[in-house]
Amino acid sequence: MCVCRCRVARKRMGLFRFLVEGADGLMTVTTDAAAGVLLCLIPRSRWPAAAAVLRRLAADGVIDVVDWPAGDVPERAAGGPA
Repeated sequence: MCVCRCRVARKRMGLFRFLVEGADGLMTVTTDAAAGVLLCLIPRSRWPAAAAVLRRLAADGVIDVVDWPAGDVPERAAGGPA
């Protein structure tokens, strides 16, 4: 299981959950209220598709990715080519 921590504006929370939880089991979203972030729980088998969705949502300003799973940083998040 991969865990990605994200911040999402309250007004965009419903959109974010709808997109990622309704996408055929792509990920489950829960909250870490103490840290003020969402935890995206992603099955390892779904990581490539989930990473693509998270990168796109971040590029569109829907989310701010706080951190990517260790060792699984998408190229764009690491400053590499998209």
